Amino acid sequence: RVSGPAGFDVHFLEVDVHFLEVDVHFLEVDVHFLEVDVHFLEVDVHFLDVDFHFLEVDVHFLEVDVHFLEVDVHFLDVDFHFLELQERAHLFSSTQPWTTDSLQ
Repeated sequence: RVSGPAGFDVHFLEVDVHFLEVDVHFLEVDVHFLEVDVHFLEVDVHFLDVDFHFLEVDVHFLEVDVHFLEVDVHFLDVDFHFLELQERAHLFSSTQPWTTDSLQ
């Protein structure tokens, strides 16, 4: 599966099992005025999970997340990745100037 102008994703075997998962968000507030993340070369290597990021730039001018109560309950959560290869080259990615998440 091709993702983006210069990137590819290869998933050989991927199994996700969620037996019981409950997420409750009542109100939570996160405010970021200016947040810039620049990754020139980032390589994540797990047992059979390899991620390559050559250039990735994220710019967030103002981002507001509001959650009042957040409850996460995971009874059984199994993630199994046999072979996962992701390679992307992001030159610029930007979110909306205002992002508000409330009462999820």
